[in-house]
Amino acid sequence: MKFILITLLLCLSLLAMAQKPAFSSLQTRISDNEKTLSIQINGQRNSRKIHVNESFDVENMSSLRKELIKYRVFSNQGLGIPFQEVPGLIAVCLGSFSLFITVLILWYRSGQSAPRRVV
Repeated sequence: MKFILITLLLCLSLLAMAQKPAFSSLQTRISDNEKTLSIQINGQRNSRKIHVNESFDVENMSSLRKELIKYRVFSNQGLGIPFQEVPGLIAVCLGSFSLFITVLILWYRSGQSAPRRVV
């Protein structure tokens, strides 16, 4: 079983390395003055020109909602957002994943904690 898993992971890593890297020349500018969030993206990615200039009213929004708006703008263009722009969103995702794994482990251990005796 370990041999099959290692072979599968090795094949996947070789396929990932064989892909052609995406050429990109992008300039991004994100400014937030607590009332308006402005996102500007200019450049080229895989011979596709990208020009985005969007503004959002974010006067009463939390920082997590602002980060979600940034993520959606970048994902609508097929781009990955720079990690330094969404630290709260990353923290929420990692925290949720950790909580899920913890609950899963506790649920598994509770099923095995009491040994059953057949009389």
